[in-house]
Amino acid sequence: MRHADKILYSDAIFTGTGAAPVSGGVAVLNDKILAVGSRGDIEGLAGSDTERFELGDRLILPGLCDSHAHFMLGIKDGSENFCKGLDEGTSEADCVARLRCFADAHPDLKRFFGVGWFPANWGDAPTPTKKSIDEAFPSTPVYLECADGHSMWLNSAALAECGYTRDTVPNTGEIGRFPDGELDGMLYGGGMELTIPYARDLPGEELSELAESFMKRLNAEGLTAYADMDGQTPDIMEKEYPFIKSLEDDGKLTVRLYLHPGSNYPPKALDTAYFDEFDKYRPKFDSDLLRIVGVKTYGDCVTSVYTSALLEPYADRPDTSGDLLYGDVKLYENWVLEANKRGYNVRMHCTGDRAVRMALDCYEKAGKLYGSPTLRNVVEHVELINPADIPRFAELGVIAAMQPAHLPLELGEKLVRVGPERSRYEWAMGSILHAGGVLSLGSDYYVTHFSPFPALYAAVTRKGVDGVQYGAYTKGEELTLAEALRAYTWAGAYGNRMEDKTGTLEPGKYADIAVFSKNLFATEPEEWLEAKNVLTLINGGIVYSDI
Repeated sequence: MRHADKILYSDAIFTGTGAAPVSGGVAVLNDKILAVGSRGDIEGLAGSDTERFELGDRLILPGLCDSHAHFMLGIKDGSENFCKGLDEGTSEADCVARLRCFADAHPDLKRFFGVGWFPANWGDAPTPTKKSIDEAFPSTPVYLECADGHSMWLNSAALAECGYTRDTVPNTGEIGRFPDGELDGMLYGGGMELTIPYARDLPGEELSELAESFMKRLNAEGLTAYADMDGQTPDIMEKEYPFIKSLEDDGKLTVRLYLHPGSNYPPKALDTAYFDEFDKYRPKFDSDLLRIVGVKTYGDCVTSVYTSALLEPYADRPDTSGDLLYGDVKLYENWVLEANKRGYNVRMHCTGDRAVRMALDCYEKAGKLYGSPTLRNVVEHVELINPADIPRFAELGVIAAMQPAHLPLELGEKLVRVGPERSRYEWAMGSILHAGGVLSLGSDYYVTHFSPFPALYAAVTRKGVDGVQYGAYTKGEELTLAEALRAYTWAGAYGNRMEDKTGTLEPGKYADIAVFSKNLFATEPEEWLEAKNVLTLINGGIVYSDI
């Protein structure tokens, strides 16, 4: 008889196969779940060496999968060499003051990086310019990335370091300018391309330490899987992928890491020749712990700076509807067709309703030619959608990957950008799921934190952690707790072709398990914000414990 290595007992076990938790135990043998059942059934699997965990009413659930986040960028944001706190800045001047404090504490740095400033936090203040940073930092390059990840604020020294001049014309995106043509220090979308060799550049020895620390932080929140959406082009893959592979080879990878190389703003971003380069890495990145699953590209950018592609003009700027990032729909269609032909899932960043429709149209054409049960195409974010496109997710078998904590982050921005009527379909998670579509949830870290508790709270209540509803948070878009948890577990596994091995607590699946400090099903949503993860297992091994 096979005895379990570990048994976790609780009055609340959410297996992911039902809508409510059950009482009993989960037995683990080696790296797999041996059994899930009543205490009486599970007790018979215990041996003299079995490690027992009596968890009371703490919630046992499948390990969480962040279905859209950034691994290398997340690692680097943990560095002490990055300015923190810009997300709390309330104005342009406040952010510069925070950077001054950081600079005083780090006088030896040759350049300064920061991430997190966000226009929604500044009320109706205009977009910042290089002038405020130049006054404080006339000679040290400064790179400040917006929280949305699609715009950057530089000073003159950084612009010069990257080679930007009045004559620079970006291949995609925009370079901000004053009325006389002088660069104003703002870069949008593909306009950020020249910053890549400089922004976030850290030495390898620091990266290794940061990677281990970062994964421990993920594990501490109950995360056992992480879908990386950095969208590295072949030249960046050459620099970063050997490092990522070394984490697996050295036994340091404590999350299942699903990689998605892609377009990431270069010239000829949708050149299908890239797939020959992607193919070279696939054989080495094909384990259940580290795998290249699909490819990432961008349909558009963000509504905050009017770069989302809309079907109708912006309410507060009727002179524009935004545009697709790479313009030509045929380029997107060719990219999707080539990706699916080679067996890659496609994950396309689309925040505006026009971009969402374009992605669905491309997926529909590809499905007719190359559709298969293992292809899992995804629309990322889906911040705005035309109601006519909601049922197409189910009809086409397309996944909507969304980030609940983005909802309150915007402070009601969509009401201003598109008006109350179109805001009805802002982050329409409930509509897509209840129409039969698959919904997966994540954080987009570093945009919002990877802790699941604020995200679950936002998904179920449509509120921020302050309890305030900002915007057109209409009835019908809320999720039940079971729906939200399943979107954070099973759907993440499904989107990365791992649903037969992870995502639910069932015999034979990998023992990827999280334990929350309280049974969320028996508490009010406001109490979830005080909960924490207390135990995490991956492959049956404990990677985090606070019990």
